[in-house]
Amino acid sequence: MKKRLVFLYSSLNGFVVSTLRALHATGRCQAIDIIHWDKRKTAGNSFQSEKNSFANFFGRSQFDEASLFSFLKEKNPDIIYISGWMDRGYLAALRRYRSINGNNTTVCGIDDQWRGSFRQWLGRYYYRVQYRNLFDRIWAAGAPQYHFARQLGYRDHEILFNLLSADTKIFKPTPSTNRRFVYVGRLEQEKGPDILVSAYRKLSDETRRSWMLHIIGDGSLRSEIENNLPKGATLLSYLQPEALSHELAKGGVGCQPSRFEQWGVSIHELALLGYPLIVSTSCGAASEFVIDGFNGFYFQNESVAALLSAMEKCIELNDAELRRFSEASKSLGARISPDMCAYSFLSADAAWRCQ
Repeated sequence: MKKRLVFLYSSLNGFVVSTLRALHATGRCQAIDIIHWDKRKTAGNSFQSEKNSFANFFGRSQFDEASLFSFLKEKNPDIIYISGWMDRGYLAALRRYRSINGNNTTVCGIDDQWRGSFRQWLGRYYYRVQYRNLFDRIWAAGAPQYHFARQLGYRDHEILFNLLSADTKIFKPTPSTNRRFVYVGRLEQEKGPDILVSAYRKLSDETRRSWMLHIIGDGSLRSEIENNLPKGATLLSYLQPEALSHELAKGGVGCQPSRFEQWGVSIHELALLGYPLIVSTSCGAASEFVIDGFNGFYFQNESVAALLSAMEKCIELNDAELRRFSEASKSLGARISPDMCAYSFLSADAAWRCQ
C-alpha cells in the first residue's frame, strides 16, 4: 500500500531535496507534503530550490499551531517526520494530533553527537519526559547519532539509519586529481575555517605556490578571513549544488577543520568526488567516509599544529598515492545514497519494528 507522508522541516537544502526526490521515485508514496522554514535562514546557507513536481511544498510562515494541527488532520499521513525538536509549533501540533489519532508512525531526525555534557544530560531527561512518547522512531545520521538515540531511550529496532546523504546525481566520481586544498562549508566559528587559514599560512611560500587553498562558503567570518588570506589562498562565495559540483570536479584534497561538526554532508560530497580528506576528530560523518591512512588523515580538532601536520602528510604523497587515496574515498562515499535514505525512512512502520 502506498504511504502518505508529511515532513515538518527546518531549513531545506540540496541533499534534503535529493532524498525527498528519491522517496517519490520508489513508487511507494501516495503523497509527500513538506512544510519548511521559509523566513528563517541559516547563516551561510543560500540554497535555492527549484520548483518540484514530486512533492507539495509549503512555507512555515503560512501556519500557526492551529493550522498545523488542521493540516495534519486533513492529510492523515501514515508517517510524520520532524527534523528535530527546535520548532515548538511543530511539536505542539503533533502532540494534539496524536491525541486523536495514534494510528500513524512518528519519526524524529537526529544528526547531533552524544558528548555527555551537563546540558545533554539535562536534555536527555527532559526529552524522555516530554518527547519520548511523541516519537516512535529516531532517524539517525550514523554511529555517533545512534549512541545519542540510545541515551534518549530508543531500542535498536526503534532506530533508523541513513538520515543524510549527499546528492549522488550531482556529486559524481571524477577522474581529476589536483594538488590543492579545498574547504566547503559555512564560514562560522564552529566550522574552523580560521584554523585552516592559520595552518595554511605556516606552509612555505614555495609549497603554497604548488598547493593552493580554495575556501568556498559564506558566513559571519567572511570579512575576517577575506582580510587575512595568505598568498596562495582564494575565497569563493556560496555556490548552488550544480555550480559547486562543477568547481569541485577540478579535484583536490578536502579539508574539514571543524571545532565541532554534528555530521557534515560536505564530507560525503567530497568523498563521492574522490577527494582525499583531512578531517578534525569532531566530524561525525568521518565515521562513515574517512579511514585514517586509507583515504585521508584525522587531526585533533582545534589544533593548528595537528592540522598543519596532516596537510604536510598529503603534500608528501606522490601521484600514485594520491590516486589510491582518491579511489578509496570513492568507495567509502558509495556507502550511503539518497535511495538508501528513502528506503530506510519507509521502513519506519515495518511490522518487525513494532516489537
